[in-house]
Amino acid sequence: MNTLCKWKLTLLCGVAVVNSTSAAAANVALPPADSPALRGPITTESVDSVLRSLAASGQRRPRWIVVSSPGGDVVAALRLAEFMHQRGLSIYVDGICASSCANYLFPAAKEKVLGAGALVGWHGSPASEHIDGLESLGAGQRQAFQKSRQEMIGRERRLYSDLGIDPRLLCAGDRTIEKLGALGWTMPIKSMAKFGLKGVASMGSSPIPLRVPHHAEPIVVLDPDPDCDRSYMPVATKNY
Repeated sequence: MNTLCKWKLTLLCGVAVVNSTSAAAANVALPPADSPALRGPITTESVDSVLRSLAASGQRRPRWIVVSSPGGDVVAALRLAEFMHQRGLSIYVDGICASSCANYLFPAAKEKVLGAGALVGWHGSPASEHIDGLESLGAGQRQAFQKSRQEMIGRERRLYSDLGIDPRLLCAGDRTIEKLGALGWTMPIKSMAKFGLKGVASMGSSPIPLRVPHHAEPIVVLDPDPDCDRSYMPVATKNY
């Protein structure tokens, strides 16, 4: 069944919405200036660097990670997200947290703070219905990829189960962006809570940017309904 999620397309490119939270900006905790930071793509090397910085900091202060990342390697992001959840780390988004950053690092954090004008953006996950480029692979490559894909999906589901977050967060707008030719989607903080994504605060009433540098396609702002039918990539069960 190709049933679309019910969704509200709030705004398209060229216009911004305001992200707000019930907590006053003055009361939002901020990370120390020397907190470990992940800036740029998520790779095995960048995750190793953050983990070394965290190990060096010891127990001297509350643990934070500052991020400004367009995403990157799924396995590396999952590794850092699992560590963040186990250690109760918090995240501060300084600019952008998209793709694997939004899928894994942002949800895994204990407290999630959006800096002024920060963007958290999704565009699907290994469990999405359509994976770009899959049809171009040879039979052997496709078989190897599908095996790796199932492993990533299983790990993704376990993380979301541990976090108490509805994994449909990761596919809430995939059909919508495909229909509109958009790069990805974002959503207001109140909409994130529908999926169990809590502990999110914003530094004041800052506009959400609806363009990503070096990309012509827009970001759309959605207020998706989590109670929708999804042809979601199964692992062992669809009981989510």
